[in-house]
Amino acid sequence: MYPYIFWMLFPGVPLAMTVMGVLAVDVGTDLVPAMGLGIEPPEAGVMKRPPRRREEKLLGLGFVLRCYFVQGSLLALSCYATYFYMGWVLGVWWPGAPASNMPQSPPELDMRRASAAYLQTLTAYFFPTVTTQIANVLSKRSSLSSIFSIDFLSAARRREILEGLGEWRVPRYAPRAQIGYHLHRFSLAELSRILVRLVREMALLSVRGVLMLLSELGGRCDRPLVSGARWLARLLEAHPVLLNFVSNPLILFGIGFELFFCWMLFYSPLSEMYLFAPVPWHVYLFAFHGTALLLAFEEGKKYFRRRGYKLTALN
Repeated sequence: MYPYIFWMLFPGVPLAMTVMGVLAVDVGTDLVPAMGLGIEPPEAGVMKRPPRRREEKLLGLGFVLRCYFVQGSLLALSCYATYFYMGWVLGVWWPGAPASNMPQSPPELDMRRASAAYLQTLTAYFFPTVTTQIANVLSKRSSLSSIFSIDFLSAARRREILEGLGEWRVPRYAPRAQIGYHLHRFSLAELSRILVRLVREMALLSVRGVLMLLSELGGRCDRPLVSGARWLARLLEAHPVLLNFVSNPLILFGIGFELFFCWMLFYSPLSEMYLFAPVPWHVYLFAFHGTALLLAFEEGKKYFRRRGYKLTALN
């Protein structure tokens, strides 16, 4: 919301995020990590906490305002810091200079007339939404326990993960498919259903064939893969904090998907649709300050919560 507010209120301030950038966040970068939180095991001690008040809504005004003005403001701070860093790299902005020095939005927001420098600033503003989301999704796995503590995972959950790695074997997959029909008379609707099922089964058969091929290749590398899994189990057992970061595979996949999706947005033909342009590597690296910023904020909040402060106003 901040880019649109500043763009409307202050003449000469460029629009730092387009509607396509918002769409990329909503349907591209936020979706899979949120699914990872959905499969997170219940937090220790959750049943010892009192329930929320009967009249309290799950999505109330206070909750929305805290999300926007606390986490949202930290996210915007990181986005604008990277945005102006890109302006400094381009040589058009320096500390103390007005925001109007940044590359301007095209007239009437006709993006066909947007300059390459302006598209780079859109990239610089967008990428911290991903780097900050990494810290956000890791922090939201627990409202009290620090992700850097051994108490983040229960002893049973930790033991289950380590035993699963130690006993892991390459899965074997053999596809089987059987499609049979004996028809005398049929209607057009029945024929349509039959054709849909045939096409679906044939498509699934090709997928099963790929899975069988991967299973065969994995079987040939069975010994080094099993040895690697056992080595990883010993490493995680010796360094318990590392296990906190890799204990939810879907969150890890979500983070990897976010970064891969960003690469697609910046370096593939999707960049023309979503209005982005590549930036120097150190701009991407600078954007990770948002990860450290939000992680420090969330860890500090949990520290005071463990000491009895509810900190409701901070979400």
